[in-house]
Amino acid sequence: MEKLRRHFGASVGEIGDNDLWGNALIGIAIVLASESAAKATIARITEYFDSLPDLELYMELSEIVVL
Repeated sequence: MEKLRRHFGASVGEIGDNDLWGNALIGIAIVLASESAAKATIARITEYFDSLPDLELYMELSEIVVL
């Protein structure tokens, strides 16, 4: 989680499934200047997770809010 904070400037926290051994539900929030920048960063974070051999990403949900 610290690497996500440093590398992507994201807020990261374990938000659920912490009572299940070997599982974690991780919440990631980012604030960027544009929707396209947010989509690109979400794609880079997903690629980062995909590159980790010891991790299995079994669900991805993203929501972009433009104000």
